[in-house]
Amino acid sequence: DDGSINKEATKLIKKRWFSQYIRGVLESKLYGYTLMELGEVDKATGTLKEVKQVERRNVCPSDGIVVEYFHDASGWDINSDELKTDYVLVDGEEGFGWLLKAIPVVMSKRFALSSHTQYAETYGTPLIVGKTMDDDDNEKQKLADDIASARDTRVIVTGLEDEIRFESQISNDTNKIYTELVRLTNDELTMLILGQSATTESQAYAGSAEIQYRVMVDRVQAIREFVENNINEDLLWRLKEKGMNIPEGVTFQYSHIMEMTPEQKKDLFRVLLQNYEIPSDEIYANFGVKVGRQILEEANDQLLTYGEDTSKERGNPDKEKSKDPEGTK
Repeated sequence: DDGSINKEATKLIKKRWFSQYIRGVLESKLYGYTLMELGEVDKATGTLKEVKQVERRNVCPSDGIVVEYFHDASGWDINSDELKTDYVLVDGEEGFGWLLKAIPVVMSKRFALSSHTQYAETYGTPLIVGKTMDDDDNEKQKLADDIASARDTRVIVTGLEDEIRFESQISNDTNKIYTELVRLTNDELTMLILGQSATTESQAYAGSAEIQYRVMVDRVQAIREFVENNINEDLLWRLKEKGMNIPEGVTFQYSHIMEMTPEQKKDLFRVLLQNYEIPSDEIYANFGVKVGRQILEEANDQLLTYGEDTSKERGNPDKEKSKDPEGTK
């Protein structure tokens, strides 16, 4: 309730099954839904043994049932009193999921890559043209066979009047129609998942990249809240029902410590050190540098000593004059 971390409760979820559960929650955004089966509680560790995902083809999410074969019309009711603590159906709140929206883009990318491969095989290598003065078809075919085999052996023997030349295409930029389409589809897929594409590009303007980075951070924060709500509303009470020792009033929450670059941390520490004393352990944890006693503290001690009333020793005339109200001294 006070926002502190419950270390004992945290140990219960520092397990592989919890990572598997979060993966299922995240995949519900991609596929539209995920059904997870919670394993039994291990009495030795006090936590779950495993979490399994149920094949989506065997789940009818609108009816809340699991079927043995994907073409069955009836199955097990996961909302029944007997099974409701063993199954968690996560609604991705994205209709049929992001992957359905990505199908046209993915298909376009596959066609572009396939066409690009075919183009490279057809036009990527120069055309070899052989010319012979012999008009016999057999001799022409023999020369063609020799040219074809020369691509591997790198050796060819021709007649004195035979000629071989390499014909390359006039323009070398025609393949850009495929590479540009692949780049466009990559940007579309990135924008679908992250909400922007600047952080995945090799070249981006600093200003626009920073703005779009904040867009991605907001998207990640929204997904984190989605995970937190699912765990607190749909998982914790099931864990208690299955026998895990979950304290009352405990909720799951991601660490909301602000993530900063080393440069940003350096600027923040510079500002804080002007007004606050920062322990050396904190500096070592952030920068990996071991430091001793703060010089700022020693400087403050010197300033306090210098600020004491030492006017008599230093012969301050203003201090001496203030003792004589009539100003005769």
